[in-house]
Amino acid sequence: MPVTSYEILRMLLPVEVHPLPEDRQAVLRKLIAQICQMPQDEIYFPKHKKDGLWLCLSLPKVKAQQLVDQFSQNDEALHPLCAEFVIGQLNLLPIIYDSVRLTELRPDHESLIRLVYPGAERLEVEQILEHDHHDNLVLLTRVLHGHGKPFVRQIVKIGNGPELRRTWQVCRRNTQKRLPLIAPRLDNYVEWRGMAAMNYSYVGGGMFGQTRPLAEFYQDSGVSTSAVINIIDTMLGDALGYHWYAQNMPLVCSFAEAYSAVLTEHLRVRLRPDSADGVARPGGAPDYLAGYRRLTGDAILQSHHQLPAGELVQIRGLMVTDIKPNELTLQHPIDSGIVVKVEGSSLPMLSLQDRVVVRGQVVYNRQQRLMEIAQHIFAQGTDVAIDVSQKSLPLIAGVNAFPNPLFLYDDILKQKLSGLKATVCGRMCPGMILVDQRQRGWLTDLELAGERHAIFDFITLETGLRRLLVTQLEEPFSLGDYIQFEENLTAVAMGEAGESPDHPRLKRAFLIIAALRKAAEQFMQQPVDFAGEYLPGLFLVNLGMLNNYDAIGEDAARLAFVTAAVVGKSISGKGEASPYFFKADLFRQSV
Repeated sequence: MPVTSYEILRMLLPVEVHPLPEDRQAVLRKLIAQICQMPQDEIYFPKHKKDGLWLCLSLPKVKAQQLVDQFSQNDEALHPLCAEFVIGQLNLLPIIYDSVRLTELRPDHESLIRLVYPGAERLEVEQILEHDHHDNLVLLTRVLHGHGKPFVRQIVKIGNGPELRRTWQVCRRNTQKRLPLIAPRLDNYVEWRGMAAMNYSYVGGGMFGQTRPLAEFYQDSGVSTSAVINIIDTMLGDALGYHWYAQNMPLVCSFAEAYSAVLTEHLRVRLRPDSADGVARPGGAPDYLAGYRRLTGDAILQSHHQLPAGELVQIRGLMVTDIKPNELTLQHPIDSGIVVKVEGSSLPMLSLQDRVVVRGQVVYNRQQRLMEIAQHIFAQGTDVAIDVSQKSLPLIAGVNAFPNPLFLYDDILKQKLSGLKATVCGRMCPGMILVDQRQRGWLTDLELAGERHAIFDFITLETGLRRLLVTQLEEPFSLGDYIQFEENLTAVAMGEAGESPDHPRLKRAFLIIAALRKAAEQFMQQPVDFAGEYLPGLFLVNLGMLNNYDAIGEDAARLAFVTAAVVGKSISGKGEASPYFFKADLFRQSV
């Protein structure tokens, strides 16, 4: 079935207040419905907040063109409309892009872009920054707003209506605080036919200068290593460090509380149709149903790895923290590291922070899922046979075996984290950081911004930079080369002698990551302890990459697993063990 395209028609209303009153909208809607011979509910007025002199109307493309033709011919049918409203201009917003290169853009995407820019005169789509498996698009655009204003660059996100609405709400909460200059500012949000679009005012980029993602900038051999280091130092160390990372609030907890959520969920539960399975608020659900195993937060921690696929469970005491089509994310209200995901085709209408009771069937537990993914990514395409079911991994000949991260992460999660807490971006991804013509870095997303471990952004950016090593086909390196690269990086971080690699791509990554870690030191607990604070977080974030193997690719997932193995060898048994519920002894609640 073809996707209907909608156009934005703009009409000049020099005597109108803005926004247009509901009674005036009703009159206009009725008149246009008669003229265009269409249902009134198909006539949409975008609730934009700019350019009050314009009334912007969204119509199906065919009807919009009919109306344009009628206006140009001064059709008699329009006389009632002309008597009620002063018509100054009626036109379409042109959207310019390379259809061969940007094949992901569809007519309904173009319609949403017109809805989110009701007062613009011209728009160019420069790049697609992200296109995920939920069909969400993140675009870099260049917009001419009109009225003598110059071109500006903005970020546009298009996706599922309810999901993007929650994103808009979260971003609005995050932007109520004082933001650093390099953070985006929210502009507009619209919904239409189950989809939505939102845009950010992107500060950097200039009118005509080139703007590229940091990932592309990093991979450009014509850009010096020192230039990349300077961008990262300026962005993280100066711009964000001054506003966010230097807040110096103490953080003392287990690594589980700070990093467990980056791993695969403890349990995935499926709701079976035609059964007693379901999700309900505690007051509306029975305390217990026969045949279901009762679980709370403590019980999930203690027994999740023993729950096989197919087990029926009833989970009480968790809170909704994310809602996607056919999927809920639940976390413990005190210990956010306890994560359960629920999948089903008929999930109830819930809000974030709702406490729920879930009954369903286990799809997998964390250990089972990590093992399945590791076996899959090492099943083919590798130059060495790795048996991920063994506790030690002889990755290269003549070198002592490395610990298997799948049998080590539980111990790392129990280690005590003594660091600092601060506001962080939460998604420091090289592909979602833009670099302008002055070689300054700019953020494009604040959806995950919030308080957590102060060096979280440094760890996630370092992990993202490693992924870029597998996207360049020239000058391949061996697994042995990569392991030596990781061992030398770890040695330097721990104050030992380490050599820069000879391989040019690994050498570039080595120098940039070493500089990134140096910049992170000022936001770590003093005296700096990489083995006790930075490297355990790096181990867990890299192991968490396995859960995204289908998005990042199997080559990148394999490198992340090897990174976790090498880092794990250096930190295994060196951290102080801490109970998972570090704060719960003081703040235990009945849930």
